Amino acid sequence: MYLSFSLSWFIVYLFSFTIIPVLFASAAYDYDWVSRHLGARSPYDQDTGSSSDPILKEYDIKQMQIVSRHGTRFPNAGDKKDMIRVATTLASSKNDTVAWAKDFNPNDYPNDKFDQLTDNGEEEVYQIGLRMGKKYSQLRSEVSQVEQVKNIASNYPRTIRSGNAFIKGFFKESTIGSDIPLTTIDAEQDTTVHLTSNCPQYEKEVGKSPKEQMNAYIDKAFPPNAERLKKDLGVDLSPRDVFATLLTCAYEASIYHRVDTFCSILSKEDYIMSEYAFDVKYTNKYSYPHEINSLMACDLVKEIATDLDNAYQEKEDAPLISFKHGHSMSVLPLAARLGIHKDDFFLTADASQEQIDNRMFRTSKDDTYGSNIMFQLLNKKGTKEKFVRVLLSEVPTVLPGCDEEVCPYETFKKAVAPLLQCNREEICNGGNS
Repeated sequence: MYLSFSLSWFIVYLFSFTIIPVLFASAAYDYDWVSRHLGARSPYDQDTGSSSDPILKEYDIKQMQIVSRHGTRFPNAGDKKDMIRVATTLASSKNDTVAWAKDFNPNDYPNDKFDQLTDNGEEEVYQIGLRMGKKYSQLRSEVSQVEQVKNIASNYPRTIRSGNAFIKGFFKESTIGSDIPLTTIDAEQDTTVHLTSNCPQYEKEVGKSPKEQMNAYIDKAFPPNAERLKKDLGVDLSPRDVFATLLTCAYEASIYHRVDTFCSILSKEDYIMSEYAFDVKYTNKYSYPHEINSLMACDLVKEIATDLDNAYQEKEDAPLISFKHGHSMSVLPLAARLGIHKDDFFLTADASQEQIDNRMFRTSKDDTYGSNIMFQLLNKKGTKEKFVRVLLSEVPTVLPGCDEEVCPYETFKKAVAPLLQCNREEICNGGNS
């Protein structure tokens, strides 16, 4: 009996030292979790979008407008420089945990593809379009001529390629086909998609503050994280190197689905803190702290409101569907103008931990690759009642000024009216309008 107990105990003991570490490793390298916590470098969450919309049981969609960000892209020159620096530092470690750092290949991120859409980024956007096309097939079936579709992109290769991929997916199974013309807007004339264009006041008010604010938070909060990695790996990593490691992890994961390299040495706390670092940067860059950020969306909101009103009045020239293929600087200023996910404090290095934990603005949800804001003009079945519904990356949201997600048209119109009292040209050139 004693022998039997000892043998059983030994098996359990052995199991604990062999299987459990594998389970922990599996959790640490889980792509699904990692990809949801990469801030503005997070891939689109296709599962959140789903393949059906319950609203269609009670309402018909009379018009749909979508403003979206491009798909996954390659890093820029500055990001690549940081990636190489971190990889070189980690490669000097004698800890076998980071032996993979010696195999880091900068050519995986070619210089001639800086900021360009990746192949999987194109597929990502195609899949979004394909799923949305099926989800809203009834509205899609009403498109009988290309003039009923407004299809616009900023004049950048990554947005043009994203736009074409989305349209190819959305109209794949339609009677009209996917050969929908894409209109590009040159930067010199763009006031509705690439929103920092033609706005000198933006640079004056915002300037370098987004990165400065982010670095202030990293310098204040990340020293313990850097010390932990230094102790574990025997290499000298600064607080900003920890964030650069996360950034490298983000590109490795979003482009190549690699989570067993740079991602593998980061703790859950590293991810959560880096998410906030991204949020500090992007809220300062395109959202609430600077009023100019929301005011840049003046013409965009006016165009959206006009197209909705034309559809409400059933004007023949009102588009059935409108697509604007853009950037973070398209989606976030629009969300800010509408008051979506507006916190009662500014995201800075000095925010309390409670504020940080409970914030609404999160780039991992609001500004992923492929993120979008959708406007639906709804008609309640069996009535003439019209409503507006706003969705953020396919998740319904209650617009400030509305009591619920399905907002009566007149209530929506009243809520948006103050947002139309602006002159973008004057604002962007230093005026007060």
